[in-house]
Amino acid sequence: MSQLITRSEIISSLAAIPLGKGLNLNGANLANVDLSGLLLATSDLCGADLSGANLTKVNLAYAKLIGANLTCANLTEADLSCVDLTGANLTKADLTKAYLSQSLLNGVNLTGAILTDTELYQASLMGANFSYARVTYTGYNSVNLYEANLSGAKFFKTLFKNVDLGGCILEKINFTEVDVEGVVFSNTDLTGAIFGGMYLRGTSFENSNLTNVCFIDADLAYANLRNTNLTGAHFWGAEIHTADFTGADLANVIWNE
Repeated sequence: MSQLITRSEIISSLAAIPLGKGLNLNGANLANVDLSGLLLATSDLCGADLSGANLTKVNLAYAKLIGANLTCANLTEADLSCVDLTGANLTKADLTKAYLSQSLLNGVNLTGAILTDTELYQASLMGANFSYARVTYTGYNSVNLYEANLSGAKFFKTLFKNVDLGGCILEKINFTEVDVEGVVFSNTDLTGAIFGGMYLRGTSFENSNLTNVCFIDADLAYANLRNTNLTGAHFWGAEIHTADFTGADLANVIWNE
């Protein structure tokens, strides 16, 4: 492992380069280092070890963090706009109020991460792993989540707008007070997912596995449930009168009581 770089060394390096020019910290050891509030925009941090680092309010706009280790890092209010985090490890990282607009997070590991009021506008999260992440007050507007793993993740008061979740892994996902305007759930595995009380009018679940899914008090008017597996699904209190169940497997379904 490379020698640990200190905060004072980073500040000295920044003072020695022209304003606006980033540092070359490729593969650097910055584990548990306090980098809060520093201007590191356009820096090269590919493969760097930032595990446990304090990156609160750091400016990393346009930086490269491909394959970086950010396990348990504190990224609260960090500027990560237009950053390349492809393949980075953000397990249990805190991204509260972080700004990730137009960033590349393809293949990133967000297992158990905290995303509260996090900005992800037009970010690319193809193949990202959100397993058991906690997501609150975060918008997914025009975000690319192709083949992402969202199993066991908890989404509370979150906006999904114009997002295609087709092909994503969504087992045991928990949606609470989530807005899914224009979202497509076709061809997905939603085994054990929770959609309690959600507005799902006109939403498409065609060809999806909805085994043991909870739709309690959900509004499914005009929803497309064609050719779905609804074995053991729970519809107590749900609005389903105009939903399309053509070709669906309705074994052991719990209807309105």
